[in-house]
Amino acid sequence: MLIFIDFVEIIKFIKHPKMIISASRRTDIPALYGDWFFRRLEEGFVFVRNPFNYRKITYVPLNNQFVDCFVFWTKNPADFIPQLEKIKSFPYYFLFTLNGYGSIFEKQLPERKELIHTFQRLSEKVSPERIIWRYDPIIFSPKTDFDFHLNNFNSIAKELSSFTHKCIISFICLYKKIQKTMQNLDMYPVSIEYKIQLINRLKELAQPKNIKIQFCAESEIQELFIQSKGSCIDIELIKILSLNEVNSSVDKNQREYCNCAKSIDIGEYNTCTHLCSYCYANSSAMRIKNSFAIHNPSSPILIGEICDLDKISFPYGQ
Repeated sequence: MLIFIDFVEIIKFIKHPKMIISASRRTDIPALYGDWFFRRLEEGFVFVRNPFNYRKITYVPLNNQFVDCFVFWTKNPADFIPQLEKIKSFPYYFLFTLNGYGSIFEKQLPERKELIHTFQRLSEKVSPERIIWRYDPIIFSPKTDFDFHLNNFNSIAKELSSFTHKCIISFICLYKKIQKTMQNLDMYPVSIEYKIQLINRLKELAQPKNIKIQFCAESEIQELFIQSKGSCIDIELIKILSLNEVNSSVDKNQREYCNCAKSIDIGEYNTCTHLCSYCYANSSAMRIKNSFAIHNPSSPILIGEICDLDKISFPYGQ
């Protein structure tokens, strides 16, 4: 297959600043697509399909000249850990979601004890500074009430106290695609006062364990806890890890109160087989099954193949 790319685009791209690579908000690449990722790293590039325009493909280079940092989002990177040596020349860190919901909302994940062990192993490999714990989303239901979160959070925090220094929390956001699922699980809304009460208790539990709590795109809460405003794609942390000045603005494509730096995500929606009940990145189990069936670890794109109808472009600017 021949791919035609405008020469003017190539010239612009050569002058393009480095990029932060998100891998990925849309799916769990370390848990499910590690072999594909490391093959892409070896070949030095990846193609990413636009989630809103199927035929639009972005060419993203994966080499030290163009990558400022890799940010890995995961719930179970156990199979990724043995291959970490392959990314040693890049700045990177992990956002590890560990909620301990088990069969309540996360039926396809290993038991909490195993995930804690994986978190600890990863931290020992990469250092506590390179692994951020996400307790996210916080869901209130008959089985996950106020006391559940206090006991659950405290139990996990005890195990992670020497393995991370930061925990990012947020409350469930009821996107339209998950409203029916969550209602069927008896999830109930709570007031801002109730959330603040829980936050204060979680901060009390985290402080003696040397874990700092920050918030993810929580509009009401961030105004009250301004010192705890955080970002998952953290430009200050990336500057420290890269040992360079990193030029990046806030990502305007995220939620209004999101403070994340702009990045390029190399994942795809409807590809995560964890099947967590609250997941906004999946629309149906059947779509996930169909996507997973056409995943080719050797393909330059996560799901399926590039064809002649696809239009290739480059990412510009930060």
